[in-house]
Amino acid sequence: MSMLDNAQSPDQDQDSADPIQSSDLTASGSAHSSRRHATHKKAKAATKHAAAPQRKPTAVTPSAHPKGMDLWKIAAITLVALFVIIVIFRNLGPSAPAVPDSQTGQGQQAAPAGQQNDQAPQLADTSKDPEISLTIINDKTCGSCDTSQVLQVIQTQLFPTTKVRTLDYSDAEAKRLIDELDVQALPAYIFDAKVAQGANYDKVATALIKKGDLYLVHPAAVGAGKYLNPPSADDDPVEGDAKAPVTIIEFSDFQCPFCGKFFKDTLPQLRNEYIKTGKVKLVYRDYPLDFHPYAQKAAEAADCANEQGKFWQMHDKIFNNQDAITTDDLKKYAGEIGLDTAKFNSCLDTSKYAQEVKKDLADGNTVGVSGTPAFFINGISVSGAQPYSVFKQIIDAELAK
Repeated sequence: MSMLDNAQSPDQDQDSADPIQSSDLTASGSAHSSRRHATHKKAKAATKHAAAPQRKPTAVTPSAHPKGMDLWKIAAITLVALFVIIVIFRNLGPSAPAVPDSQTGQGQQAAPAGQQNDQAPQLADTSKDPEISLTIINDKTCGSCDTSQVLQVIQTQLFPTTKVRTLDYSDAEAKRLIDELDVQALPAYIFDAKVAQGANYDKVATALIKKGDLYLVHPAAVGAGKYLNPPSADDDPVEGDAKAPVTIIEFSDFQCPFCGKFFKDTLPQLRNEYIKTGKVKLVYRDYPLDFHPYAQKAAEAADCANEQGKFWQMHDKIFNNQDAITTDDLKKYAGEIGLDTAKFNSCLDTSKYAQEVKKDLADGNTVGVSGTPAFFINGISVSGAQPYSVFKQIIDAELAK
């Protein structure tokens, strides 16, 4: 994926303006986002999430919370502006691919084939642009950190006079820039001051963060393949050996159809091949999207079950019954998995773990999560209900280190 086609990660409930994610660069797939809801509310009222399972009738329309890497918790107005920038990047040039209908599902429908560029902006004449320097800081071992398509947009359409150099993040100069510019994710794109003299600067200015004489491209516009300060496991439920060399941190929503897709299609293989063999541990963190009315209470129910040592039993029960997760349903499941129902019901009715769930949500926002499911595999970001092969490739690479 890239600036061109990573604005959406197929099969993900997305909470954002679909920043072009580099986590989606190679690993972008299905995710569910809450941010599209605001921007596309009318357009989506008559649509459904692709491949979404049937759920109880609710006023659920794909929401619009910025699916970007909200590393600095950008204000809502800035996020709207970023969305405009992303639309520009997505529509630039004839190479922008259409998103197959079967892969759509981020709270935004793909444009019909052949219409992707109908609203493409008119770019300025760049013949008088000065030579612009772009420094990219990257990790050469990161398989999700491809920069080729982002560079194609920059060098062939936005700023053709750009000269590029790449630094490995372990280099002394790269470390200095990371510290000075507070770089949180890789690949990091850093322009010199002359980018402001580029003819197309005004079209992308909102996606640039001015740091002294330099301009850091916001991760929401180009994506993140690897976080330098990935989220922690906190005190959340862990499945697998605590000493496993690979940690997968999942931010999920019990009502998200794409989280259900991951649960049914990918998780079983991960459990058999990696979790049960002691190679991987899975940490579950809550990210209930605000347009899923049952998600918050379902998350609390799982925490109440965890109190009695049966988080994963409740986790599996809920995902196997996503079309029936009202409070009454959750109380029924508590009995079915052998919980002390009186204790469970009291826990759920008093919202004992509501703040714990909200803390997970806040932690997710801090590292840029805004769509579900979202994963961090030893710090490498993966968006959406990706097929098993995507996880396997990253896990095997981590195990080989």
